[in-house]
Amino acid sequence: MSKAKHQTERWKPVPGFPEVWASDRGQINWKGRVVPQQDHGNGYLGVSVNGGSVKVHRLVALAFM
Repeated sequence: MSKAKHQTERWKPVPGFPEVWASDRGQINWKGRVVPQQDHGNGYLGVSVNGGSVKVHRLVALAFM
């Protein structure tokens, strides 16, 4: 049985969203804390940041692409 290499989670700031950071594992950090994700039943996860709801995959894409 092979052991998987332990990788550290990488965080990057999200352009256009002040104080919002996204991780390469899909976590969103806003104002120093990880934000809980909500499933709205449409197949996408969202988070509430900056007074509105944003899809998690969009924030991750903006940060890493």
